[in-house]
Amino acid sequence: MEQMTCIAPGPQTHRASVGDVRARVLAEHARLRALIADVDRLATAVSAGDVRCLEPLREKAARLYRILGDHIDHEEAVLVPIIRTIDAWGTVRVEQLLEEHAGQRMALKEAIEELELEGSDVGQSVQSTCWEILHDMRREEHDLLHPDLWREDTILVEIGA
Repeated sequence: MEQMTCIAPGPQTHRASVGDVRARVLAEHARLRALIADVDRLATAVSAGDVRCLEPLREKAARLYRILGDHIDHEEAVLVPIIRTIDAWGTVRVEQLLEEHAGQRMALKEAIEELELEGSDVGQSVQSTCWEILHDMRREEHDLLHPDLWREDTILVEIGA
């Protein structure tokens, strides 16, 4: 399984175009989906009573949760500055993103604790977490990463002009 590497903010990130940043985040989402599919297969087996998959599930789910935490940090570093200025609703969108990320961090903390459960309960917990992650990524892609928002040219909105 490949290790997901987030692009750290730095001089190169600042020079990257808005479209490049969006493409990189979407590529990370694709890699996360592949990891989630692998973990979900194990979770399904454990939920069905296959105890041989319990330890591999715990290991891979813990790794997924660490990677997801790093991804959330990365998104905040590279997306917040762009989203804040992307349109008239940028500030609201940033608040939404930060609220969702705070909730995701709490859910990840709980999910890590639930890896200590026994038997099929672990599988069900991990499945639920995987589904929540997928749902959150779809919503984020629609609400914050939609191509209509990510233009290289700035659109100035004047109210009352």
